[in-house]
Amino acid sequence: MIRRFGRTYRRFTVDLVWESESAKFEEPGSVMDTSPGGLRVQTGPCLIPGQILRVFLEGQANQPNRCRVVWAQTHGSAVPSEAGLEILDGALLPSPSRLNMGSAA
Repeated sequence: MIRRFGRTYRRFTVDLVWESESAKFEEPGSVMDTSPGGLRVQTGPCLIPGQILRVFLEGQANQPNRCRVVWAQTHGSAVPSEAGLEILDGALLPSPSRLNMGSAA
């Protein structure tokens, strides 16, 4: 598989927020790697490809990135699920110096 963007491997925490017709969901997650176009996250619930999320990055509580789930997979109930998210609104990910690099989820 050829990637459009190079990856940067760093971990930090995020909050994932999405809404259905009847409820609002908020789940913590952990970013495993990033690229200029998106990020790979680990989270408890399995996300659904095509789903639109607001991702609140560590240190940016009031500035969410709007993302679309590109792919998702579950590894079973004992291991968190993973998903690839595409950044939709063009917001930039924070620089490594703005993150608390020791706070992996």
